[in-house]
Amino acid sequence: MRLIALMLCACWTQVTAQHLEKIQILDAEYQLPIPGATVEIRKPSTAEKDFAVTDENGFFSTPLDRPFNITIRHVAYQPLKRKISAGEVSINLMPLTGQLSEVVVTGQFEPQSIDRSVHTVKAISRERIEAQGAIDLADVLSNNLNITLTPNKANGRTGVSMLGLDGQYVKILVDGIPFPSIDGNGNNVDITQINMNSIERIEIVEGPMAVNYGANAMAGVINLITKNKPTNSISLQEETVRSEYGLNRGRHIQSVSLGHAFGEKVTVLADFQRNDFQGFQSTFMGEDHAENDGLRGYDWHPKLQHGANASIGYRTDGFRARYRFSYFDQKLDIFNRVVHPDEHPSSGVTNPFSLDDRSETTRLAHTLTLQGRIGKQLTYNVVSSYNGVEAEQMTLRKRILTGVEEEVINSDISLLKSVTSRGTLNNLGWKRFQLELGYEYTYEKIDGATIEEGTQDLDNLAGFASVEWEAAKDLIIRPGLRVMHNTFYPTPLIYSMNVKYKMPFDLDVRLAFGRSYRTPNITELFFFFVDANHNVTGNPDLSPEDGHGISLDLKKNIRLGSLVGFSTLKAFRNDIQDQITLGVVNQNPLQFRYINIEEFKSQGVSFSNRLEWQNISLTAGVSYIGRYNRLVREESSLEDFLYSTEVNINASYAFRKPDIHLALFYKHTGPVFQYILDQETGDFRRGTTNSFNWLDFTTTWNANDHLSLQGGVKNILDIRDVPTTSGVAGAHSEAPNSVGLTYGRSFFLRASYTF
Repeated sequence: MRLIALMLCACWTQVTAQHLEKIQILDAEYQLPIPGATVEIRKPSTAEKDFAVTDENGFFSTPLDRPFNITIRHVAYQPLKRKISAGEVSINLMPLTGQLSEVVVTGQFEPQSIDRSVHTVKAISRERIEAQGAIDLADVLSNNLNITLTPNKANGRTGVSMLGLDGQYVKILVDGIPFPSIDGNGNNVDITQINMNSIERIEIVEGPMAVNYGANAMAGVINLITKNKPTNSISLQEETVRSEYGLNRGRHIQSVSLGHAFGEKVTVLADFQRNDFQGFQSTFMGEDHAENDGLRGYDWHPKLQHGANASIGYRTDGFRARYRFSYFDQKLDIFNRVVHPDEHPSSGVTNPFSLDDRSETTRLAHTLTLQGRIGKQLTYNVVSSYNGVEAEQMTLRKRILTGVEEEVINSDISLLKSVTSRGTLNNLGWKRFQLELGYEYTYEKIDGATIEEGTQDLDNLAGFASVEWEAAKDLIIRPGLRVMHNTFYPTPLIYSMNVKYKMPFDLDVRLAFGRSYRTPNITELFFFFVDANHNVTGNPDLSPEDGHGISLDLKKNIRLGSLVGFSTLKAFRNDIQDQITLGVVNQNPLQFRYINIEEFKSQGVSFSNRLEWQNISLTAGVSYIGRYNRLVREESSLEDFLYSTEVNINASYAFRKPDIHLALFYKHTGPVFQYILDQETGDFRRGTTNSFNWLDFTTTWNANDHLSLQGGVKNILDIRDVPTTSGVAGAHSEAPNSVGLTYGRSFFLRASYTF
C-alpha cells in the first residue's frame, strides 16, 4: 500500500507540473531578470491564494488556466497588481525612487544589478540630483565621502580629487567617453562646466580602473549617464549669492527639456540650460567702480554659461543606435583692481579705464553609440566621439563710465581637437566563463600660443580583455589585461584582478588590484609660457608614471521587514612612482617646469551606511585618508603620512499627502596637514588648513503631476574662507592665510513644470 501511495503521489506531481507554466519578471528599462521577487497568485473566482518567489533568472511558475490575479513585490521595485491573461510570458517592473539595487553599466560586461557587479559602484539617481538643487557636477559631489572639491576663486575653476589622489587620476566620463578639456582628456576637468540638465544618473567607481578606461584612472571613474527617455519640462531657479540678489545680482538658471517618441523605435531629445552667476562682491564695489582705491571688481568673478544637447535614438529588438550633439560656452570676467583715471590735460575731465581679463571657453561634441546583439549570446557596444574645445584668454581695455570695451590688448587662443572611439564585444564564452574584448583609440591635437612650436599632437591605441569566471556559486573572479601603443612612449602591460565573493549572512567581499600607467599629457610635455613675469615650461624628457592600487570592500546587506539597506567598509592603498608635478627648477629668476618626483602614496579606510524605512532614507559615513609626505625623505623624524577625516550624513523624509520631500545634506571635512620647508630658516614646519562643516537643506513639493516647487538653503553654516597656515609665499606675494572655499550661505527657489 505504501508503494502504491508513493506511485500515486508521483503521478499527481507529474500531472500538476504539466498544468504549470513559467512567467519571467524583468526590469522595465534594462530587461534584466529580477530574482527574489515575491508573487501572490489569486484566482478571481475563489479566495484561495498561492505564493511564489522568482528564481535567479526571474521566473516563477503559474497555473495553466487563466485568467488570474497577481501581486508582485520587490524591495527595489514598485509593487504591481494586475490580471494575467492568456499568452503573457513576461512582466516588467518599474524601479523605486532611491532604490537599493540599482542597475549599473560602468565597468560592466552588460547592464546588471549593482549587487552582482565585481566593482564597487556608487550610484546617484536623478531624484538625488534634483533633491540637492544641483546645477553642475560640483553641486552633486560636494557632500560625497572620499571625494574632495578644490575650488579656485582666482580662475573660477573647481577640481576634484578621490581617495587622496588629485584630478589627474580621476577619469570623468559622459556615457563612457572621456569629457574633453584643454587640461586633459577626461582629467583635470573644471566640474562647474558640467551641467546636470541632461544627466539621468551618475555612477562612481572607486579604485584602479586602468584596464577598462586607460591611463589616468587610478583613483577611479565618474561616469555621467545622459537621459534617453522623452521629457517635456521647463524650470526656473533663482539663488542669492550670500546676501546679494537682484536683476544684476545673484544666480539665475533657466532650463528646458523637450522630447518625443515616434512609435517604439525613434526617440528625439533636446535640452538647453543657461546659468548666469553674477559674481560675489563682498567688500568690493563691482565693475562700475571708477575710483583707484583697490575696491573695483569682485571677490568671486561673474560667470555666464550656456549648454545645449540634442539626440536622436533608434531602437529595435537587438539593436540600438544613438547620435548626440552637445554644445557649451562659458564667459568668465576678471575685473582689474587698478583704475587708470585718463585725465584730459586741458579740461581736467577724466574718462577712467581698466585692463580687464576675460576667459572664454567653447566646446562642441558629437557622439555616436551603437549597441546590439550578434546571435543569441554576443553583445557589442561601440561609442565614438569627436570633440572640439576652444579656450581664449584676453585682456581688454574697458571704459568704466560707459562700459565700452575699446580694444583687445592681447589674446591667447588654445584649440583642442580630440577623437575617441571605444568598443567592446561581450559574452564570448561558456556558462561560467564570459570574455570581453575591447579597443580604445584616442587622438589629441592642440594649437595655441602656450604650446611649444604652436601645435602638438599625440595618439594612443589600446586593446583590452577581461574574463569573468564564476568559479563557484558565490565566487566571481575577473582578471584583465590592457596593451597600449603611445606616440612618444613604449608602454608596459597593464593588468588588474577583481574578485567578488558572497559570504554567508548576505556579506559581499570585493577585492580589486591593478596597475596604473600614466603618460604625460600635451600640457606637461609642451606647455610654454614665458614673459616678463612668468617662466613655466613643459618637459619633453618626462618619464611616464607607474603605479599600483589595491582596495578591499566588505558590504553587508540589511533586510529587516520593511527596513532595507547596507553597510560598506572600504580600505585602500595607492602607490605612484615618478609622479609628474610642476616644480621650481631655478630660484632667481624664478622658473617652473614639469618634473618627475620619486613617489607618491595615499591610503585610508572608510565606513558608509545606507538605510531606508518606509518614508525615511538615511546615508551616513566616515573616512580617514592619508597622503604621503615627501619631505620625510629629507627629514626622517617627520610623519610618513598626513591624515584627514571626513564625515557625511544625508537624510530625507517623504510625506505622502501632500507630496512633500525634505532632504538634509551634511559633510564635515577635518583639518588638512602639510609639512612646509621654510626658505628663510631652512626648518620644516607643519601647516594646517582648518576643518569646516557644510550643511544644505531642501524642500520639494510636487503640487500635481505637472508642477513641482523646490526651495532650500545651501551652505547653511555660511562657510567662506577657511583659515590656513599651509600657504607658501610667491615671488611677488605673501603666503595666504586662508583658502577661498565659497561665497557663503545662499537661498534658492526652483519651479519646474512638466507638460
